[in-house]
Amino acid sequence: MNVRDVKAVTDLLLDNTTLDVCGIGSERGKRMNHYRVSFENAKAAPGRAEAVCFEGEWLLVVWAGAPSNEALINVERLEEEDGHIAYIRSYYFCPEVIAEIAGEIGARAWASPHGQNQPPHTQSQLAASAILPWS
Repeated sequence: MNVRDVKAVTDLLLDNTTLDVCGIGSERGKRMNHYRVSFENAKAAPGRAEAVCFEGEWLLVVWAGAPSNEALINVERLEEEDGHIAYIRSYYFCPEVIAEIAGEIGARAWASPHGQNQPPHTQSQLAASAILPWS
């Protein structure tokens, strides 16, 4: 994750991995846009991802900003199957979830300036590049 290697991350996915972005929608499979778009948007931006045990469950948390001022910007729950990621639930657009977890782990939470949605141009790009399950 931290080297932002899309191929390495997608190699961890199954052909039927399901991504649920709470409040936005879902994608499925190795060709999903989620990590490719996330890594593209994060180019040249300081940030990192790490595993954190929260209330007995391992979560992938994503930090943004310089180390002296970083903030928690995303939380993802991952389910594993045979050494691969089978299910991802992203809470990026759930500021209350991010704030709660940040508070519990003693971190600062960041909320999207777009609230619980994406900027219109991002929504359009995602819709235009989506791979339909029947195509």
